Amino acid sequence: MRVVPAAAAVLALLASLVTAAVLLTGGEAPDATAGATASSSDAAVVPPPRCRGASCAGKDPMNMLCGVDPDTLTTYRTTAGARLELRHSPRCGTSWARMWSTRIGDRIELTAPGPPRSAEVTDELDARAYLYTAMARTAPGTVVRACFHPADGDAGRECFDARVR
Repeated sequence: MRVVPAAAAVLALLASLVTAAVLLTGGEAPDATAGATASSSDAAVVPPPRCRGASCAGKDPMNMLCGVDPDTLTTYRTTAGARLELRHSPRCGTSWARMWSTRIGDRIELTAPGPPRSAEVTDELDARAYLYTAMARTAPGTVVRACFHPADGDAGRECFDARVR
């Protein structure tokens, strides 16, 4: 069957469209669900995640298909204007942090069970797109924390927490 490769291609196309929309809107994240309607046939096209729980720890949420329809636990805007989110995938039992509207040198760090996970903006492409940490295994009730470290030093570090629902 060719459903899995087709679904992966559709997900890659959607990610490209979201990235293009972010670039065209000056860094504001588009509402990916605007105009979308869910149907039972949509669920049949989505392939299962490639990992679950502890087997996802330290892995990329998009490559493992855990980024499909995640919960946004909280959203935060830094004083520098960067946008941050804490995300959770009930399908995978994991959480991660993501950021956009950033500058080269900005870094985000996720603290959850296990070692801290971080991502740093290294070039203009990173600065114009979503950048996210690797995943940490989390369960309902787990408190996750993200800290934004601006390129100009830790003096402007900003942190925020959320509880996995």
